Amino acid sequence: MRHCRAAGRPLVARGDADPDSARNLGFLLHALRGGVGRAHLVPFALDGSVLLELFTHDGVGSMLAAENLDALREAPATTVGGILKLLAPLEEDGTLVRRRRELIEREIEHFTVLEHDGVIYGCAALYPFPRAGGGMGELAALTCTPITRAPATASVC
Repeated sequence: MRHCRAAGRPLVARGDADPDSARNLGFLLHALRGGVGRAHLVPFALDGSVLLELFTHDGVGSMLAAENLDALREAPATTVGGILKLLAPLEEDGTLVRRRRELIEREIEHFTVLEHDGVIYGCAALYPFPRAGGGMGELAALTCTPITRAPATASVC
């Protein structure tokens, strides 16, 4: 579970967390107030949990971060590889039209990406119809990673 600092405070303040969790969240929030960028809470009963938390993207514990880790932004040219990786499974099964790398590179200004902690997990392209008026356009290449479609995945920030 990944959250920004703002998500931890209400859990403690409202009393929604059990006493042990509230105590641990309090420690994490204290560390963030002290200038730590990210604070992790890992399960002690899971063998190798510290390594799994630190060296896998999703981790196995909970993390609070001082800054929001999610970003929606215009896609720079450096994101073409990540966009291609997202689109590939849906192009292969025929859900999306196949786009060559050169096309995405040429039309990158139409793409927007959704990132979490620097990893692209969603994208879409908007091609405006200037002659149609009324702000109309075509939405294309809309996709996200399978894990973000899972019901248990949520972003509180």
